[in-house]
Amino acid sequence: MKKIFPIFASLLLLLSCAAQSGAVNAKELADKTYVLQSINGVGFASRERTPEIQFDETMRVAGQVCNRFMGQGQLKDDVLIVPEMATTMMLCADPQLNDMEREFASFLRQGMKVSLQGDTLSLSNGEITYIYNAR
Repeated sequence: MKKIFPIFASLLLLLSCAAQSGAVNAKELADKTYVLQSINGVGFASRERTPEIQFDETMRVAGQVCNRFMGQGQLKDDVLIVPEMATTMMLCADPQLNDMEREFASFLRQGMKVSLQGDTLSLSNGEITYIYNAR
């Protein structure tokens, strides 16, 4: 019994560390619609549309700002990359929303750090952080 306890304690410690690693996986992101709440801590309110993003278990990414977008994402080491995206080609009446959409699409193509805490999704490129809540 004295030899089993240290082995059991070590196993629990390893499992605890693994559970706290924070790595996001496709299953955790899948089958939810995430609605944009803020950009760099500033609340987001749009008169036209509220941007959203969705994932499936194969990391297929879809969403909308003014335009709908979709593409096959890759998730590695908590970085999401969507190298090729298809989009519709409409303009928003709000020029700032158009700029945000172009910028966001560019960031997705280059890669964004992903974190998920409960129903709060964070996408960041180091300069800009988008915070979404699951609907």
